[in-house]
Amino acid sequence: MSSLGFMSDKLDRLEGRLEALVGDATVIQAESLGLTSKFGFTTERVAQARARTTDFVKSVLDGLESPPAPSSDFAPIVDSIKVSKTPLEDWKDDLKSLSDHLQAGASAVDKDIETIRQILDLLRREVVACSNRIRKR
Repeated sequence: MSSLGFMSDKLDRLEGRLEALVGDATVIQAESLGLTSKFGFTTERVAQARARTTDFVKSVLDGLESPPAPSSDFAPIVDSIKVSKTPLEDWKDDLKSLSDHLQAGASAVDKDIETIRQILDLLRREVVACSNRIRKR
Protein backbone atom coordinates (compact mmCIF):
# COMPACT_ATOMS: atom_id res chain seq x y z
CA MET A 1 0.00 0.00 0.00
CA SER A 2 1.29 3.46 -0.83
CA SER A 3 1.99 5.96 1.90
CA LEU A 4 -0.95 8.02 0.64
CA GLY A 5 -3.20 4.98 0.91
CA PHE A 6 -1.91 4.28 4.41
CA MET A 7 -2.55 7.89 5.46
CA SER A 8 -6.05 7.81 3.95
CA ASP A 9 -6.87 4.62 5.87
CA LYS A 10 -5.52 6.14 9.06
CA LEU A 11 -7.55 9.31 8.52
CA ASP A 12 -10.70 7.23 7.97
CA ARG A 13 -10.07 5.32 11.21
CA LEU A 14 -9.37 8.48 13.18
CA GLU A 15 -12.43 10.28 11.82
CA GLY A 16 -14.63 7.29 12.61
CA ARG A 17 -13.24 7.03 16.12
CA LEU A 18 -13.65 10.77 16.68
CA GLU A 19 -17.24 10.74 15.44
CA ALA A 20 -18.14 7.80 17.67
CA LEU A 21 -16.43 9.27 20.73
CA VAL A 22 -18.05 12.68 20.28
CA GLY A 23 -21.43 10.95 20.24
CA ASP A 24 -20.45 8.90 23.27
CA ALA A 25 -19.32 12.03 25.11
CA THR A 26 -22.74 13.56 24.48
CA VAL A 27 -24.44 10.50 25.93
CA ILE A 28 -22.12 10.43 28.98
CA GLN A 29 -22.65 14.12 29.63
CA ALA A 30 -26.43 13.76 29.26
CA GLU A 31 -26.33 10.90 31.74
CA SER A 32 -24.30 12.97 34.22
CA LEU A 33 -27.01 15.63 34.03
CA GLY A 34 -29.85 13.13 34.36
CA LEU A 35 -31.10 13.87 30.84
CA THR A 36 -30.73 10.53 29.05
CA SER A 37 -34.47 9.92 28.73
CA LYS A 38 -35.10 13.52 27.67
CA PHE A 39 -32.66 13.03 24.78
CA GLY A 40 -33.99 9.56 24.02
CA PHE A 41 -30.84 7.65 24.91
CA THR A 42 -31.58 4.03 25.77
CA THR A 43 -29.88 2.05 28.50
CA GLU A 44 -28.10 0.10 25.77
CA ARG A 45 -26.81 3.30 24.15
CA VAL A 46 -25.49 4.53 27.50
CA ALA A 47 -23.75 1.19 28.08
CA GLN A 48 -22.24 1.34 24.58
CA ALA A 49 -20.96 4.90 25.16
CA ARG A 50 -19.44 3.91 28.48
CA ALA A 51 -17.77 0.80 27.05
CA ARG A 52 -16.33 2.50 23.96
CA THR A 53 -15.04 5.47 25.96
CA THR A 54 -13.54 3.16 28.59
CA ASP A 55 -11.77 1.14 25.88
CA PHE A 56 -10.36 4.29 24.33
CA VAL A 57 -9.21 5.68 27.68
CA LYS A 58 -7.57 2.36 28.57
CA SER A 59 -5.73 2.35 25.25
CA VAL A 60 -4.39 5.82 25.94
CA LEU A 61 -3.40 4.80 29.48
CA ASP A 62 -1.64 1.71 28.11
CA GLY A 63 0.23 3.97 25.70
CA LEU A 64 1.33 6.18 28.57
CA GLU A 65 2.65 3.16 30.48
CA SER A 66 4.51 1.59 27.56
CA PRO A 67 4.94 3.62 24.40
CA PRO A 68 2.76 2.51 21.48
CA ALA A 69 4.30 1.67 18.12
CA PRO A 70 4.98 4.85 16.12
CA SER A 71 2.42 3.71 13.53
CA SER A 72 -0.28 3.32 16.20
CA ASP A 73 -3.25 5.67 16.02
CA PHE A 74 -2.64 6.39 19.70
CA ALA A 75 1.02 7.40 19.38
CA PRO A 76 0.36 11.07 18.50
CA ILE A 77 -2.18 11.40 21.33
CA VAL A 78 0.24 9.85 23.82
CA ASP A 79 3.03 12.09 22.56
CA SER A 80 0.81 15.17 22.94
CA ILE A 81 -0.06 14.22 26.50
CA LYS A 82 3.60 13.70 27.36
CA VAL A 83 4.58 17.20 26.19
CA SER A 84 1.52 19.00 27.55
CA LYS A 85 1.72 21.47 30.41
CA THR A 86 -0.26 19.09 32.59
CA PRO A 87 2.04 16.72 34.47
CA LEU A 88 1.96 13.15 33.17
CA GLU A 89 0.91 11.74 36.55
CA ASP A 90 -2.09 14.10 36.60
CA TRP A 91 -3.13 12.84 33.16
CA LYS A 92 -2.80 9.25 34.33
CA ASP A 93 -4.81 9.95 37.49
CA ASP A 94 -7.56 11.73 35.55
CA LEU A 95 -7.78 8.99 32.91
CA LYS A 96 -7.80 6.26 35.57
CA SER A 97 -10.52 8.06 37.52
CA LEU A 98 -12.61 8.47 34.37
CA SER A 99 -12.18 4.79 33.49
CA ASP A 100 -13.09 3.73 37.03
CA HIS A 101 -16.24 5.89 37.08
CA LEU A 102 -17.40 4.61 33.71
CA GLN A 103 -16.75 0.97 34.58
CA ALA A 104 -18.50 1.28 37.94
CA GLY A 105 -21.61 2.71 36.32
CA ALA A 106 -21.24 5.94 38.27
CA SER A 107 -22.25 9.19 36.63
CA ALA A 108 -19.35 11.15 35.25
CA VAL A 109 -18.34 14.12 37.37
CA ASP A 110 -17.27 17.51 36.01
CA LYS A 111 -13.59 16.49 36.04
CA ASP A 112 -14.45 13.38 33.98
CA ILE A 113 -16.29 15.47 31.40
CA GLU A 114 -13.32 17.83 31.18
CA THR A 115 -10.94 14.88 30.71
CA ILE A 116 -13.13 13.56 27.88
CA ARG A 117 -13.10 17.00 26.25
CA GLN A 118 -9.31 17.19 26.48
CA ILE A 119 -8.86 13.75 24.93
CA LEU A 120 -11.31 14.59 22.14
CA ASP A 121 -9.40 17.80 21.49
CA LEU A 122 -6.16 15.82 21.09
CA LEU A 123 -7.91 13.39 18.75
CA ARG A 124 -9.36 16.29 16.71
CA ARG A 125 -5.88 17.77 16.38
CA GLU A 126 -4.54 14.47 15.09
CA VAL A 127 -7.38 14.23 12.54
CA VAL A 128 -6.53 17.72 11.29
CA ALA A 129 -2.79 16.97 11.21
CA CYS A 130 -3.37 13.74 9.30
CA SER A 131 -5.66 15.51 6.85
CA ASN A 132 -3.06 18.24 6.32
CA ARG A 133 -0.34 15.64 5.66
CA ILE A 134 -2.52 14.07 2.97
CA ARG A 135 -3.28 17.42 1.33
CA LYS A 136 0.43 18.25 1.09
CA ARG A 137 1.07 15.14 -0.99
